[in-house]
Amino acid sequence: MEGNCSVRNRVFRTLVETEETLSIREIGRRLGISPSLAQHHVGKLCRDGALIREGERGGVYYRLQPMFEDRYDDTLSHIAAIEERIKDATPEKVLACIRLFLDNITEQT
Repeated sequence: MEGNCSVRNRVFRTLVETEETLSIREIGRRLGISPSLAQHHVGKLCRDGALIREGERGGVYYRLQPMFEDRYDDTLSHIAAIEERIKDATPEKVLACIRLFLDNITEQT
């Protein structure tokens, strides 16, 4: 079974690569995971500020924060760098990777 960080990175990458809003069901379908697992990771990404929730009862969709949309290529290269560093993830390594990612985004703006 994949680790939480790996699944969460795949959810994030899917939204980066599609450049559109997606429902939980569509995210799950594209990744081959259950809607409940997709919801768990999307919820975490929303709480962390990486995704924005849009819509209500008629349909709820998720999209990237504009800072990620504006820097598509940079975002993908940063994700790859983060994934390399968290192969044997510990909380300390994950935090270091997140800081690296945010520092690089901040330096480029």
